Amino acid sequence: MSRGDPAVPMAYSALSHLDCPRCGTRHDADRVQGTCACGSPLLARYDLRQVARQASPGDLAGRPADLWRYHELLPVREPGRVVSLGEGMTPLLALPAMGRALGVPNLLMKDEGQLPTGTFKARGAAVGVSRAAELGVTAIAMPTNGNAGAAWSAYAARAGLRSLIVMPEGAPGITRAACVAAGAELYLVDGLIGDAGRLVAEAVGRRPGYQNVTTLREPYRIEGKKTMGLEIAEQLGWRMPGVIVYPTGGGVGLIGIDKALRELLELGWVSGALPRLVAVQAAGCAPVVRAFQAGATESEPWPGAKTVAFGLTVPKALGDFLVLQALYATGGTAVAVMDEALLADQREVARLEGTFICPEGAACFAAVRQLRASGWLSEEDEVVVLNTGTGLIYPETIPARAPVLPSSGSIPALGRQGTVSLAAVADADHQDDELLVGDLVDDPIITDAQPVPVAVAGQFLDVGVRPSRIVPERREGPQDGHCRLLRDRPKLADGAFAPSERILHAPPRPVSSPKISATTSAML
Repeated sequence: MSRGDPAVPMAYSALSHLDCPRCGTRHDADRVQGTCACGSPLLARYDLRQVARQASPGDLAGRPADLWRYHELLPVREPGRVVSLGEGMTPLLALPAMGRALGVPNLLMKDEGQLPTGTFKARGAAVGVSRAAELGVTAIAMPTNGNAGAAWSAYAARAGLRSLIVMPEGAPGITRAACVAAGAELYLVDGLIGDAGRLVAEAVGRRPGYQNVTTLREPYRIEGKKTMGLEIAEQLGWRMPGVIVYPTGGGVGLIGIDKALRELLELGWVSGALPRLVAVQAAGCAPVVRAFQAGATESEPWPGAKTVAFGLTVPKALGDFLVLQALYATGGTAVAVMDEALLADQREVARLEGTFICPEGAACFAAVRQLRASGWLSEEDEVVVLNTGTGLIYPETIPARAPVLPSSGSIPALGRQGTVSLAAVADADHQDDELLVGDLVDDPIITDAQPVPVAVAGQFLDVGVRPSRIVPERREGPQDGHCRLLRDRPKLADGAFAPSERILHAPPRPVSSPKISATTSAML
């Protein structure tokens, strides 16, 4: 491919301008920008003819394996202004065992858990902070459900910027610690991310030099996220898969992937039909799913939003209309999954493929399961699932109890089929009502059974019991022997107890941060 006159210097970025996808207004890309006057997010546009003249897929192959290999399609104008922690080019993993289990043999997973800060948020933070610093911003402020705050505070520290982060009190404690470690000014709010956003907006108005980098209220986070789409195409040999399944809270990643693939089509670097895009939400917070099912162009706020996949707790996304446009245009769909289903598939992916994914990523596997059962997905479809972070950020989603052996004891012998007998681990002389799962009949050792925690004499043990052989007890009477055990099992978003194989414990709070009411902002 020709790259024009070699005597003409090549620009690091082909950024042209910003435009409003709702009203079409053009905006200057070399000024700090928020949203359009009409309230819509702004999108970065590039001179794609210039990109085609100076770069080709072959050129990219010789560049460093990070997201900045696509610098012509990113907004940072000078290479010296790039703020990086080595982000990008995460693996696109084949999942043969999980694919067989789901009936989708051509199943792939883009594993964003291997990025700096542990989630895909590092992409948006790298590009957003780099461009903010290049434009003269000295501090950033944002609401977050946890992971974005951890990422943006880390990249702000790397760039020498201050950061103000506000997150719901229920956000993962590890993300709280990450913000504090990076030197962020951190506050917790007894509300949801929308409450945190209002507090941030009010604070920025009183703080000169701060930019509000709330999701889609600045135009460059999406440019970092779109590199997921660029990488998927490159990793597939410059072609597109049939289906891309994405966990959707604010929706920036899905919008970005759609934008990336359209830019590649215009460049001629890929060809054919766009992938069908699937937006996945939790049943406890599914505004996009409800809007899609109604054929609406934007969503309505979701009341009482709650899910164990905390990153999906976004009752109303600013860019929801862009998410819905992408779904309609690609022949895609939107799916809501139950917390129980996504937690089960989080464990199933780890058991079958050895990778500990985040609950938001696990929601995508639960969605694939639903879509395959309904016939929307076929056995021939090539499906790429996005795992947006490492499960290590959410240790409470997987029980980690194990038998405690005396130092003078020994590891139990294997029973039939290579499993460990319940009697070999603990004294089986107990009352039935001391069992969390009730009465066990016959020999509980069953081949290929997924471990289910069972309480024996007050101690939790992992034993090979097929879930279909047990009946979880739900009694909570004050005189009931199950009562103490059930209190160790938190209720899910719908009010039901977690299944017996999902006994969760909230981790201790590692960081103490100011807690503020959702109705006050005096402290910021």
